[in-house]
Amino acid sequence: TFDLAVVETVPPHPYHVMPWQGTPGTFAITNDVFTVLFSDSPEGLRLLRVENAAGVIGPVFGREGVVMDQDVVAVLGRKGGFEIQIEQIGVDKAVNLEQLGSGYNLAKDEDVRFAIAQKRGKDNYRAVLFGSNGSLIAVRK
Repeated sequence: TFDLAVVETVPPHPYHVMPWQGTPGTFAITNDVFTVLFSDSPEGLRLLRVENAAGVIGPVFGREGVVMDQDVVAVLGRKGGFEIQIEQIGVDKAVNLEQLGSGYNLAKDEDVRFAIAQKRGKDNYRAVLFGSNGSLIAVRK
């Protein structure tokens, strides 16, 4: 178990699980202020990272179309727009591998609900984000 009181807000915001995107052994919850990344291991639930932003994670596919077990794309709402990054999931933590960009915006009052990415080569990615009201953003680096 994990006590979410350590990332509680005043006034309290309830946490909810973000839709699972097929990220192997990894999932996120958010209270629209913090996003908390967890992994599920044979030893139990592990806290990987706490982000000070609402967000969603999704899978990263390799060139052959196979999900990369250790990487996820994280989309985090920041002032001035969304920040998109590739995170490498380790046993005890998530490490930011690659910044794909920041300042991306959806329609007013719209949140990112789904994200996928593909690694196309060394330091070469593309990501697609889907918004809650039907917006779509594609990013290449």
